[in-house]
Amino acid sequence: MRLTVMGSPRNLQIGTYPEMSVKAAQTEAKKWRGLSRRGLDPAAQQEAFRDAAARNLDQFYC
Repeated sequence: MRLTVMGSPRNLQIGTYPEMSVKAAQTEAKKWRGLSRRGLDPAAQQEAFRDAAARNLDQFYC
């Protein structure tokens, strides 16, 4: 997915086709476009979500 955040182009990977349906990808794209319109960097937000998920996994397997 290509976005422009505060004038600079950004590429954001939402998911891969066999693992994510087209409908789910469209829903995710809508969510990330909304963040972009508010001036937030979707790539940074996505990385923060992944980091938070990784921290939560550590709680279950420690």
